[in-house]
Amino acid sequence: MKETKDHSLKNIVFGRGLAEFLNFFGKNYSLLSLFC
Repeated sequence: MKETKDHSLKNIVFGRGLAEFLNFFGKNYSLLSLFC
């Protein structure tokens, strides 16, 4: 039970990190496209 909980917690943290990264990348990409 504990293993499954830890695994799902890691997935949540990873998912959040990925979402934040994509959001950050998306904003920077739109800024870069303005300058390029």
